[in-house]
Amino acid sequence: MQQEEAEAFASMRGNLGESNLHRVVLGDTRIFVQHDDVERPTTAVSLVVDLSRSTMDMADLKHSTGEESIPTEGLAPSRLRSIIESATLLEKVLDRIGVPREILGFAPRMGVLMSMVRSFGDDHQTAIARLGGLRRVAGGGQTPIAEAIFHAGRRLAAHGANRKVMFVLTDGVPSNEEKAVEMTKYFERYGVRIVYLVIGNLSATAWLAKARIPFAQAKTCDEICPALMNKAATLLS
Repeated sequence: MQQEEAEAFASMRGNLGESNLHRVVLGDTRIFVQHDDVERPTTAVSLVVDLSRSTMDMADLKHSTGEESIPTEGLAPSRLRSIIESATLLEKVLDRIGVPREILGFAPRMGVLMSMVRSFGDDHQTAIARLGGLRRVAGGGQTPIAEAIFHAGRRLAAHGANRKVMFVLTDGVPSNEEKAVEMTKYFERYGVRIVYLVIGNLSATAWLAKARIPFAQAKTCDEICPALMNKAATLLS
């Protein structure tokens, strides 16, 4: 009987419908109230991390080159260290709430455009380990934010989630501001929400403010963490 009714009513579970109870006497198994399935929103996140030389200080150069003679005592945390620490914090938060994400570093010193830190299929421990090693590969000569957004945006847009968010962690000044704005607006039109997390001087955000692109700004990771978490909570809720 259940097989015969399978097409008309797919399952024998749910809330009993009082108006349907008479069907028991008639041998009709459709006595439950059928509810439409509700599609719950899912979110996929892409973290795009600036590894260009402009984010580095002497301590970062020491890590990158292995040169022991470079003095590093008394140095404040570099922008690169703050960017990596912010990315690590976001990775831990996103892992805790189960959000699918990938992390891409752009402008590494190897001469390639992007460096894959974690793909959507990698696990949390892999991501943490690779984030810890980013200081060794940083040092590219330019800040190709437009190209990085294009590459990361295509990958994110192909994800099956119905909501997509990209965080760009940078010191704020792209090599080509016009192209960076163009790429940001392009993917926003296709449903990718892009937010810049700028660690550096406020003057570095002038191009973002002019283009009305969302951003949070601070000088160090400690200062940007509250703003970063506020942005993440707003976009992922």
